[in-house]
Amino acid sequence: MVNVKDFPKLYLCNYKSKDLESYITAEVSNGKLMISVQEFSMLAEDLFGDSEYERFYSLNQKNTLLLAILLKGETLEEALVKYFSGLDGCKLFQEFCDTHNINYETHTYFG
Repeated sequence: MVNVKDFPKLYLCNYKSKDLESYITAEVSNGKLMISVQEFSMLAEDLFGDSEYERFYSLNQKNTLLLAILLKGETLEEALVKYFSGLDGCKLFQEFCDTHNINYETHTYFG
């Protein structure tokens, strides 16, 4: 049986270039996964008038457990780093969840 253990903030992306800064973290608290994205980009500044963009993905306990089961053989921390780290990590995470009917909530903020 898979057991999801809580873990503190884990960095999935820590990227910085001239035009983009991207910081993505994941943590599990009370058996619930939360992925947080904070980006600063010139594109966001041009489109929305502020360079800061934030997005959050949250899974309840049931869907966090389902994700951990489907990423079998590894701890959830190891699997998140292996499969969903880097600049494309959130896109890959969404695709995986959508393909496997894992429900998540997402919220986006500018500025």
